[in-house]
Amino acid sequence: MGKTLYLIDGHSQLYQAYWAIRGELSSPAGIPTGAVYGFTNMLRRILNQHPEYVAVVFDTGKPTFRHEMYAEYKANRPPMPEDLILQIEYVEKVLRAWGIPILRVDGYEADDVIGTLARRAAGEGLEVRILTRDKDALQLLGPHVAVYDNTKDRLITEADLEAERGLKPGQVVDWLGLAGDTSDNVPGVPGIGEKTALTLLHQFGSLEAVLAGADKVSGEKRQENLRQFADQARLSRELVAIDTDVPLDVDFASMRFTGGNRQELLQLFRELGFQSFLNELMASAEAERGAYELVAPDRFEEFLARLSRQPAFAFDVETTSTRPMEAELVGISFSWEAGTGCYLPVRGPALEASQLLDRATVLTRLRPLLESTKVVKWGQHLKYDSLVLRRAGIRVAGVTFDCLLAAYLIDPDSPHDLDSLAVRYLQFKPTPIKDLIGTGKKQKTLDQVPLAAVSAYSCEDADLVVRLKALLEPRLEELGLAELFRNVELPLSAVLEEMEFQGVRVDTGVLAELSQAFGGRLQELETSIYQVAGEPFNIDSTKQLGTILFDKLGLPRVKRTKTGYSTDASVLERLAALHELPRLLLEHRALSKLKGTYVDALPQLVNPTTGRIHASFSQTVAATGRLSCSDPNLQNIPVRSEAGGQIRRAFVPGEPGWVLLSADYSQIELRILAHLSGDGALREVFLRGGDVHRFVAGQIFGRPEAEVTPEQRRQAKAVSFGVIYGLSPYGLSAGVGVPVPEARDFIDAYFDRYPGVEAFIHRTLREARDRGYVTTILNRRRYVSGVKVVTGRNFGQAERVAVNAGVQGSAADMIKVAMNTIFCRVRDEGRPSRLLVQIHDELLFEVPAEAVATEAAMVEEEMRQAIPLSVPVEVNLESGANWLEMEPLRLAVHEHSRA
Repeated sequence: MGKTLYLIDGHSQLYQAYWAIRGELSSPAGIPTGAVYGFTNMLRRILNQHPEYVAVVFDTGKPTFRHEMYAEYKANRPPMPEDLILQIEYVEKVLRAWGIPILRVDGYEADDVIGTLARRAAGEGLEVRILTRDKDALQLLGPHVAVYDNTKDRLITEADLEAERGLKPGQVVDWLGLAGDTSDNVPGVPGIGEKTALTLLHQFGSLEAVLAGADKVSGEKRQENLRQFADQARLSRELVAIDTDVPLDVDFASMRFTGGNRQELLQLFRELGFQSFLNELMASAEAERGAYELVAPDRFEEFLARLSRQPAFAFDVETTSTRPMEAELVGISFSWEAGTGCYLPVRGPALEASQLLDRATVLTRLRPLLESTKVVKWGQHLKYDSLVLRRAGIRVAGVTFDCLLAAYLIDPDSPHDLDSLAVRYLQFKPTPIKDLIGTGKKQKTLDQVPLAAVSAYSCEDADLVVRLKALLEPRLEELGLAELFRNVELPLSAVLEEMEFQGVRVDTGVLAELSQAFGGRLQELETSIYQVAGEPFNIDSTKQLGTILFDKLGLPRVKRTKTGYSTDASVLERLAALHELPRLLLEHRALSKLKGTYVDALPQLVNPTTGRIHASFSQTVAATGRLSCSDPNLQNIPVRSEAGGQIRRAFVPGEPGWVLLSADYSQIELRILAHLSGDGALREVFLRGGDVHRFVAGQIFGRPEAEVTPEQRRQAKAVSFGVIYGLSPYGLSAGVGVPVPEARDFIDAYFDRYPGVEAFIHRTLREARDRGYVTTILNRRRYVSGVKVVTGRNFGQAERVAVNAGVQGSAADMIKVAMNTIFCRVRDEGRPSRLLVQIHDELLFEVPAEAVATEAAMVEEEMRQAIPLSVPVEVNLESGANWLEMEPLRLAVHEHSRA
C-alpha cells in the first residue's frame, strides 16, 4: 500500500460534529465548543492512523459555476447557525496548530477541489481517503481512491459501491441526476427516489438510456415525469458532477503531516477546556524525563563532592505529611542542570533499609551547603521545605527563586502547583503523587513506597524547578514584576516561615469553658425554638424549617430555590423583624458554627510537641495579593459578636511575663484611595486628622462636624468604604436603612465633593479594559476580563473587581513590606518581638511586657513608612494578656509629612 492522503470535506465534517454535540459543550470563557470538539476528535482519530498527507477543504461561501447553471441551486439551505459561526475560527486555529493546510477556491465547491486533488494524487500513486458524508463523492471512487466513513470507521471502495448499490463510480451522477438531492436543492425527476433510480439504472444502465426507454418504465405517472422532466434530469446530473479539473497549484509536499506545533495545541486545548485532548497529547509525547540517580550509601560522598562544586541548585524534600510541623523527612532531591536529579533517601520501606542513607550524617554534611548564603538555592514552595529542614536543625539560606511565587505573580488566577506549571510552561505531565501513595483509605505515606519510585518522583520535581526557572525568571523581568518578586514576595516567604514555625498559643482551658457554655446556650435555644414553633423539628433540615416558617407560621416566602424556598441567613434576617423564631434560629446557627469551627476544633490542632497552633499562611491564593490562612484560618476568628469575641480570649502569649501586641492600619484602603486618586479634598480629610467619617459627613451634608448626627456619620462611613467596592444605591440603602433615592443622592453628593475619586475609578476602568489588568502601587497585576465602558455609576462585577484590585492590592503590598522590614529589624537587632498572625491590615505579636513600648514604637515606625503615601498613615496599637482584652497603647505623637 502506498502513502496515504486524507482529504477532509471541512463543512461536511463540521456540520456532522455540530449536530452531534450541539449546545452540550462550552469553553471556560463561555464560548460554544461542541462542533470544535467533534471536529478535533475526528482529526485526532485520523492522525492516529499516521497519514503521510492531510488537507482540509472548505467551501468559500461564494456563488459557483453551478449557481450560473441553476439559480435555485442550494436555495433551500438555512443560514449557518450563529453558535456554529463562532466556532469556525477555533476549528481553523486547531488545523493551523496541527499544521494541516486549509484549501478554498473561489467559484468552486469543496467537492470539486477534493475531486481534483484526488485524481491527481491517485495519478502520482498516493492512496486517497476522502472524509465526507456527501453521496456525490462516490463518483470519485477508483483503484486508489476511497471514501472514509469516520462515524463507522469504514472505507467505501468502488467494489463496495458495486456490491451494495450495484453501481460503478461513473453511474453515481446518473443516479443522483434521476433522484435529485434535497440538501443541495438538485431537483432530479419528481417521483423518482434513490431506490427507484437504482432500479432504473440496474435495468437500463445510464440516465440517457432510462430517458430513451421511458415507455418501458412501469407506471404511467413515472413515464410521464421522465418524459416531461428529462432536461431537468440532465441538468441535475451536471449539477452533481464533480469538476476534477479545478485550476489550482497542487503541492502535496505542503500537505505532509509533521506533527504540528505541540505548544500551540496545548495552549489552544487549555483555552477551549479540552482536558481529555490535553492529557492525551502530553501522554503521547515522547517522555522528557531526565537521567535520575538514587544515591546509594557508598556513593554519598561522591555525590556530596559534586553538589559542593555547584554555585546554585534546586532541591525538594519528601515527607510523610503535608503539614510541615508534623512531617517526617523521607528524602531530599537535588538538581543543578535540566535533565538531572539525585535523590538522598533517609526513610523508606523496611525491605530496602540497606539502601537508606544515615539521616544524621546526611543532615550534618548538607548543613553547610544549605545554610550558606553564597550557594544559591531554587525550589517550589520552599517555605514548606525550609520548615521541614528547620525542624531537622537546618536553617536554609541563599534562596533566590521560588517557582510558586514567580508563577503566582505572573498569573495570579491560574493554578501554581508544580504539576500545573509543568503542563502550562513545559508541556510536560509529571508523575502524579497519587500514582505513588494512592487515595482514600488505602493511601500510604511516601516512606512506604519503593525507593526507586520515590527517587524518580522527587528528582523529577527538582529537575522541573530548574527548567521552570529558566522560563519564569525572564517572564518576571518582561512583565516588570522582578522587583516585586525579589524585594517583597520572596523575603516574605521567610517571614511566613518564621510565623508558622513559632505558632500561636491557645488556652485550651478557656476553650473548654466556652464549649460548655456554648453547649448550654444551644440547648436553651433549641428549647425556645421548639416552644415558639409549637413543635420539635430538625433545625438543620431546610425542608422542615420551611414548613414551620412558611406553612405553619405564614411568614412571607422571600427567595425561591430549585427545591423550594430558601431559609438561608439573608432570609432569616429579613424575617426576624416579623417573628421571634427567625431571630432564635440565627443565634442558634451562629453559636453552633462558632462551637464547631473554633471552640471544639482549635484544641485538636494544638501541636503536642510545641503546645501551639501552627497555621499555614499562603501568599499565592488571593489574586489581590492578600495573604490567606488555613489549618486553622486565624484571620477569620470572629470579633464582632460577643460570643465570637470570647474565642479571642483563648489566644494568649506563649511565654510567662509576655503580652500580645496588635498593630492595625487605620483606614488604610481609604488612605490609599486618597493617594492613588490624588483628590485634593479627600487628601485634606486625612491631612487634617480627627474623625475622618464625621468630617466627610460634615462636608457632604454642609454642616459643622459638631452637628453631624451618628446616622449621618454612619452613612458617610458606608459610602467612603463602599466606593472602593462599587457600592450601588441599592447596596447603600440596604446597608444603612435609607430609601434608595436618598442613598443615590448621598452617593452623588460624595462624588460631587470628591471628583478626583470618580476620575480615578473611570481611569482605572479604562486601563483595565485597554490592558486587561490593573496594577497596584508596587506593580502587582490583577487580570480582569469583561470590563465594560461605564458612563455613569452602574458597575458590574468586573468593574467592581477592577477598582477594588488596585486599592486592596496596594494595601496588601504595604503590609507585606512592613512585615519584611519588621522581620529584618527583629533579626538583625536581636529584638524580642515575635510576629504570630497577620489579619489583612493587622499584625499580632507576642512581646515581653517590659519591652512592649519600645517594640510597639518600632512596629509603628516600620508600618507607617512601609510605602510612602501623600497622606499620613495611622497605626492603632493595643496590648493585653489575651487577644480579646487589649488596651490602647499611647506612644509619642509623630509629625506627619504633608508631601
